[in-house]
Amino acid sequence: MTEEELSDFETLYKGEVEYLDRHIGDIIDWVDQNIGFENTVLALFSDHGESLGEHGKLRHGDQFHSGVTHVPCIIKGLNEQGNIHTPVSGIDLMPTFLDYADITIPDSCRGQSIRKYLSESDQSRYVYTQSGKSDDGRVMITDGTWQLVHDISSNERTYFKRTGDSSEHIEEETVPSKDLEKLQTNLEDHMESFEESAQKNASREEAGISKDVEERLQDLGYKEV
Repeated sequence: MTEEELSDFETLYKGEVEYLDRHIGDIIDWVDQNIGFENTVLALFSDHGESLGEHGKLRHGDQFHSGVTHVPCIIKGLNEQGNIHTPVSGIDLMPTFLDYADITIPDSCRGQSIRKYLSESDQSRYVYTQSGKSDDGRVMITDGTWQLVHDISSNERTYFKRTGDSSEHIEEETVPSKDLEKLQTNLEDHMESFEESAQKNASREEAGISKDVEERLQDLGYKEV
């Protein structure tokens, strides 16, 4: 892609963000004027970001740089305010909404309500991102500062240090030994748990799904044609 094409790509992306921002403002205004936020929770979240030439990458794919994994998480409502500095993940949304609704969070839920992090920070928490399949994809673990990306097929591991909205590639020996051990141990535990889940999901697929659902999964890119 030429510099001119990349500039056009960035302009289009910024236009999409501005368009979305205006409509989010319209939604907030409507809620504020019609039903209020005393008993309403409005959440803005994204499943991933986009690379616009950083690290020589475009879009998202299977990369795990901060521009792709560090996404907005904004929750408005119930007169609670504050910034959360604990790493959180998409799997935390459901338990958070249940918490707001005073509904018991199932024990099987892997996520956590993030409301508690408004008053207390937990820098010992790890969050994960995975792409591809359990036998040939990539998985990332981070505590908000140190980040480990593991390529499952090649068994190669890459390390990054996250600073603000950016992540810098570093050598393994740069990571403090206690942080390195925790990253590696928690990653291995997560991968073992993910493999167990993958086997259960495979058993469910063998049970069969409707053609309509299968086509929708293919359209969304979650199932190969």
